[in-house]
Amino acid sequence: MPRSTTTIMETNLVDIHSHILFGIDDGAKDLSESLEMARVYLQQGVGTVVATPHFDIVKDNLENFLGVRDKHIELLRNSLSNVDVNLQVLQSAELYFRHELLEIDLSPFIIEGTDYLLIELPTRTVPNGILPFFEELIYQGYNPILAHMERYAILRDDTQLLHDLAEIGVLFQVNNETIINGLDSFMKACFKKGYISFVGSDAHGLGKRKINYQDLETDFNITKYNQHAQTLIHNQWVEPGTRKRINKILGKYI
Repeated sequence: MPRSTTTIMETNLVDIHSHILFGIDDGAKDLSESLEMARVYLQQGVGTVVATPHFDIVKDNLENFLGVRDKHIELLRNSLSNVDVNLQVLQSAELYFRHELLEIDLSPFIIEGTDYLLIELPTRTVPNGILPFFEELIYQGYNPILAHMERYAILRDDTQLLHDLAEIGVLFQVNNETIINGLDSFMKACFKKGYISFVGSDAHGLGKRKINYQDLETDFNITKYNQHAQTLIHNQWVEPGTRKRINKILGKYI
């Protein structure tokens, strides 16, 4: 039976997590692909995209990364204007969790025009000091968002940590693909109990990790999460509401 999908008539959606920026990470391979991604975004109702190329302070040279990112953002924006593709692209990054991040000025990595930072955790190891790390970020004046939170086994195994992160002000983003493929009991509980503030494509190109806004089912409340994204890009505080505790009983999360 065909999937019932969302029909989007206006280009007012905001994607806060995208690898549309070419030639810097494993996202768009060249300017041509970035431009084609931009066209697909508009076709699917997205008018603003936050370019969030991966940055790992241990593996990447800070000066080189910022130099390439800033140059390619300018090239992309100019090219979009030249071909009359009216997509707004905001500058940012997806920061890999490292305690060394607390030792540098993170302002070049904020979602442009805001105090928000997008952070990803490792998926194969369990890092120490997650809660103090985010407490320090918040103390420094940043609003952290945990990218594609569905990937982290540590949050499934330690729902108290999930709750504690939410309590101090960490916000959580989920990938479109996760919703489209069907939520497991953990993710259903996260949505039901108010932990998710944002959805995003995490699009890496035209072939892999697609944009996929058109495949969200009609009963998914994209409007709610898009309102949060609109609030974010205006640098206002996204109020997630009350998060209720998640329990695991007989192998299922409720």
